[in-house]
Formats: sequence, structure tokens, C-alpha cells
Amino acid sequence: MKRQRHHAVLLGFACLISALAAGAREPAQMRLVSSSLRFQPATTKSAGQTYAFQLTADGGFSEMNGELAALYSTNLPTHGAFFRLDNPLTLDPITGQIAFDQAEPQDLNQNGFDDFFEVSQPASGTSRGLFETTVDRGTVTATWSRAAGSATGTCRLRLTGLEFGQWPEFTHTFELLEYAGNFVYSPGTNTVTGTLNLAQAGTPANTLSGALTLARAATKSFDQLVLLPGSLLNSAGQVMLYDGTGLARDTSTKTNYFGFVTLVDGDLSTQTVDYFDWTLSIDDPNDSNGNGIPDLSDDPFAVEKRPLLRLTMGPSQLLLSISGVSGRTYDLEHAAALNATEWTRRLSIALTNDSQVVILPLPDAATGFWRLRGR
Repeated sequence: MKRQRHHAVLLGFACLISALAAGAREPAQMRLVSSSLRFQPATTKSAGQTYAFQLTADGGFSEMNGELAALYSTNLPTHGAFFRLDNPLTLDPITGQIAFDQAEPQDLNQNGFDDFFEVSQPASGTSRGLFETTVDRGTVTATWSRAAGSATGTCRLRLTGLEFGQWPEFTHTFELLEYAGNFVYSPGTNTVTGTLNLAQAGTPANTLSGALTLARAATKSFDQLVLLPGSLLNSAGQVMLYDGTGLARDTSTKTNYFGFVTLVDGDLSTQTVDYFDWTLSIDDPNDSNGNGIPDLSDDPFAVEKRPLLRLTMGPSQLLLSISGVSGRTYDLEHAAALNATEWTRRLSIALTNDSQVVILPLPDAATGFWRLRGR
């Protein structure tokens, strides 16, 4: 026996007829988070002298863009950068490379993502690393702190060299680059098309918007999607290109899809081509046919539009307009109260068109509710 699929729409009236229709598909929630962190320059005083420390992804040191980039190496810490130390005791700045781990990963909200890269979650801890210059090399201790709900935090860096011992300590403000918002989509036979509107956490005036196309994977299509290459528009009107990538459905949360996206240049405000690597997360609450697979990756024929009722009063009758799927049969049910445990089926309607009008007699009671169930 086939399992019945139920969609309900409620309408109520008391003296004057009013209607409440079922909502359309909800937008999916989207997050785009950079794997890199942006470090602001830091200064400190030691023995009456002022020292400055800056990070960059530019190995030529022509622009200090603040990027601490993910390294993706099992032999290195999680993140690294070039650095410049402006030292009043030396004629030229000291330059070199630095690498250190992020705070210990954790997932307290159990959503499958590292809390360190979620603005909504706090981050803290101490990590280790290393540095090297032409005049010294040694170890790094990084102390992290970021409050829940804040896109910015602090990172205190302590460098200890083999030649010069303890360097001046620097406390940097770092920024987690996270954009979040809605993805409104329409599923098709082989692709899902939609538009996204995202705002940066902590700086909502910075936005990303544009069209996005997902293709259904040839195998495991319920659990895998392919993001096709495309572009986004930032709040400055600049076009940001991104490469195609695969998205996987989290089979634990069941509603989330995630993958790693490469932006050709993730920060167009700098001259350096930088901030490439991002994590894309799409959480889809829609499951129109109740089969446990979100509409985003479900078979298109299984994603059925919800029925819609519209009730108007005529001189001596009610006009009930029903919008649904042509060929489907719906049961029209009535109850005196919205929270009634039993509803009475008044009639069954087989739609011959997407929209159809049914004439009903005026009710005897002052208040009543109607709902529509799809078989």
C-alpha cells in the first residue's frame, strides 16, 4: 500500500470570512565562511620602544593584507602567513614566515561544523606553531579568544627564538569572515537554480548576492550535488568569480549540504589575490513529500507544490477556490475548532485543472475551519 501524503490548508470564519493559506517553500539557509582569518596589525612597547607586527599572504611584502591562510598540510600547523616586524632597533624590518594552529576544534552545538569557524559559537584556547626569518627561528604560542555572536576576537602571539630568545608579545584583533542569509531556489529535472542574498556577520552592509546553479549528481543524487561555476556581486558592485565544486548532504543532520568553494579572489578590496578557500553550507528545511529527503536534492517529481485554499463569500453561498496538482484528489474537511481532534470530511475533489472553484452552502455556525488533504 502506498503511503498517503498529507498537505493541510486551514481557513476560518467568524461573521466575516477570512482565509489562511499554507506557505510556499521556505528559503534555504546559507553560510559562506572563509578558511582564512584576517589579522589586524598589532603594536606593543618594550623598553620604551614601539614594535609593530603584521601578517600577509603577499610573499613580496608589497601589501600587508592581514591574511592568515589555511595550509592543508599534515606536516604543518593549520594556518600560516608571511610576517613583517617593524623593529626600531634595526635599520630594516625583519621579515619571515609564521605558522600556528587554530584553537582546538570542537562542535558543542553538534551541527557538524567546527565552532571556531561559526560566529554564533565561542572560541578560545592555546595553540603552538613555529616561525623562521633570516636572523632567527623558533616557536610560537598563540592564545585565542572570541565571544559567541562576535565575528572578531583576539590572538596573542608569543615568539621565542633560538638566537634572540623572547620576542615582544603582540595581541592582534582577528576577524572571522562569515556571510549568512537565504537561498531561494526552484528544483528542476537535472538542476536546481536559485538566488542567494548574504550579509557579512558583524558588517551587514557588506553583502553578496547572485544566481547559483546546482546539478544533481549522476549517482547518490539524494546525497550529492554539484555546484556549477558562477559569480557573485558584492556590495561595491564588483563581480566575484567562484569555481565549481561538489556538495555532500550530511546524513546525520539530513537537512544540511556542505562543500569547499574556491573564490578566484575572495577580497577585491586588496591588490593581492587572496582569501581563496571557503566553506559553503546550505540548510534546507523543506521536505514537501515527507520522505526524509530535502527538496533541494529530492527527485523533482516528488517535490509537489502545496495546495492552496481561498475562501470568499457570495450572496447566498461560499466560493472555495482550490489550487493544487491537476489529477490529484483532495479531501475537504471541516471542524468547529482549529485544535479539534476529529475533522469531518465534507467532500472529495478530483482536480481537473491546477485551479478549481467549488460552491458550498453558507454554514450554520458562526465559526468554522476548513482544511484540504491530498491523497
